[in-house]
Amino acid sequence: MSAVLSALPDLPKLVEPITVNGKRLRVAPRVNLGYITPNNLGTVKKLHNVLFPISFSSQFYDDLLDQSQHPEDYNKLVFYQDLPVGVIVCRLEEEGGEVPKTLSEAAGKGKAVEGQKEAKADEEKTYRLYVMTLGVLAPYRNQGLGSKLIHHVLTTAAESLAQPHPSPSSVTPPSKPSAPAAPAAKGKKAAPPPPQANGKKEADKKDEKAEEKEPPKPRVSSVYLHVHVANEEGRQFWEKWGFEVKETVKDYYRKIEPRDAWLLERKIAPSSS
Repeated sequence: MSAVLSALPDLPKLVEPITVNGKRLRVAPRVNLGYITPNNLGTVKKLHNVLFPISFSSQFYDDLLDQSQHPEDYNKLVFYQDLPVGVIVCRLEEEGGEVPKTLSEAAGKGKAVEGQKEAKADEEKTYRLYVMTLGVLAPYRNQGLGSKLIHHVLTTAAESLAQPHPSPSSVTPPSKPSAPAAPAAKGKKAAPPPPQANGKKEADKKDEKAEEKEPPKPRVSSVYLHVHVANEEGRQFWEKWGFEVKETVKDYYRKIEPRDAWLLERKIAPSSS
């Protein structure tokens, strides 16, 4: 593990309180979230090697760049003082699909769901989000970084359900074709067509802008994950965020004792904003 840690960038020191007029004041560190990209995929892999007692296949990391499985809004690195110290990886799944029964099945499922494509065709369809991994390096825990990642995922999911949907009344009917121009009399030139009305120009511009709008994002109706039954603190952490234990999955782990896991889930309500 020390070799893996040394392979990571030099990590920043924790921001210590300062003393002003005899009073200790806490200085807020710079914390922000970033996308997982081909350029930082190696860092994601190193963080996983340090944070989790299992190894993930190369296919697992390759799949992280597939937006149909892992939408960028739900897969993030957390940066503390501009350096990566934590990560969350989520997978979009079909509503009503089969829940992974083992860790190897969960990590290697790898079947692409047609999230973006289906959302375009059927905006009322909803999906589940599976939290595959969430972790923060030990020196940076208890700083609210894990909570920041979870809050982002849950907020984004709630916003996805609040997306406006076009109604039949909002659809612009096709314009009627203009009547063909009368043929010119013999020996006379045909009159030039009248200039395009300003109203039609504005309508054309609006149509072009509508086409350029970002397509609707997959609507996430629930978020779920597995937690090792020996990790009581982890279970309580997720329960604070509204997750409930739905069942105990027997023999979920193969190389960890005890081998069972809790399955926790939280239903998502549309954002009021």
